[in-house]
Amino acid sequence: MTLRVLFVDDNQKVLNSIARQFEGVLDYETANGPHEAIELLDPENPFAVVVSDMRMPKMNGAELLTHVRKVSPETVRIMLSGYADLQATIQAVNEGNIARFLSKPCPRELLERAIREGLDQYQLVTGQRELLEGTLQGSVTVLCAILSLVHPLAFGRVSQVQRIALAIGDQMQLESIWDLKIASMLFPLGCVSLSERALECMLEGIPVPSEERSAYEQHPSVARAMLQEIPRLDNVAAIVAYQEKGFDGSGLPIDEIAGTDIPIGARVLKAALDFEIAMKQTSDATTALEKLLQSPAGYDPEVLDALRQQIEAGFCQRSQRTVPLAELRTGMVLAADVRLEGGKLVAASGQEVTDSIRRNLETFCEFGQIEGSFEIESVGGAENAECEAVC
Repeated sequence: MTLRVLFVDDNQKVLNSIARQFEGVLDYETANGPHEAIELLDPENPFAVVVSDMRMPKMNGAELLTHVRKVSPETVRIMLSGYADLQATIQAVNEGNIARFLSKPCPRELLERAIREGLDQYQLVTGQRELLEGTLQGSVTVLCAILSLVHPLAFGRVSQVQRIALAIGDQMQLESIWDLKIASMLFPLGCVSLSERALECMLEGIPVPSEERSAYEQHPSVARAMLQEIPRLDNVAAIVAYQEKGFDGSGLPIDEIAGTDIPIGARVLKAALDFEIAMKQTSDATTALEKLLQSPAGYDPEVLDALRQQIEAGFCQRSQRTVPLAELRTGMVLAADVRLEGGKLVAASGQEVTDSIRRNLETFCEFGQIEGSFEIESVGGAENAECEAVC
């Protein structure tokens, strides 16, 4: 990956001088003023280092670098400041918006060394994050695969709910998309102790039996307690804890948190969970959304608007077909429960086929405990097995 540097100054002569000094030395771009710099910022392709002058019209360097931090938090931000701007620069450093400041005029060697150190810091931070997130995600994927075998009714929803949640998150351009991705895999963690009847009530959107109501009400908190013990999953734990919290403060957990005080990931997950249930009941995305809109106080309006835009773009257009075991592929999604002759559930409708699930189904077929054909569903016009979706 190429590490890019952005130089920002409202004086074109200064930018021309920088171009002469660093041509062929750094991969850089220049921006004549803060507004031009903002247009170049892209969270999907961030700059490793941004170097900005302090004194610029309409928006000073400190304000610009504060904005840079919001768009790409890992970008190393360097300020070039004259003595007259010293107090404002110190304040910006103390507030955490600037990693380093250099006095003007700044010798070329000092500026290049600061940039090189910034590039090293960026590589270190992003490398550690990618390693940690990759390791965690791999562990979570294995955990979910095991739990989906042991408790298919609870974890059979994961693939559909995750697809819905990530579609909403992408539409909203959420910065915390990794946390949402993991939370939408682990949200049923607290449900593993609930009975099959209680889970069926949850999936059908009807009240849980009174004798299990207490256990049901605790499931988000139980999941949170488990996840808080794992490093780096604090945000995920908070999302899972508030997965059933209405935007108006209703729902679980019973506390004073409401509105935008609820983690944004939890607001998205709440809508995804309820939309998934509504889709099972109606089999039509527009009708399912209308069901959510009948209780508008329970949802963040921005989340529902993002979901609406995804639906209008063709999200969740679905079709079903039957495939024999020989054509069943990893990544396909079951459109009907698979049960043994005695009624035991081995794979739930909506569950994504994994290697483990497929091997289980092969074994049951060999012993004649299940039939050798399966209903699967495709979403969004998928044409082949690798594109089978999970809504």
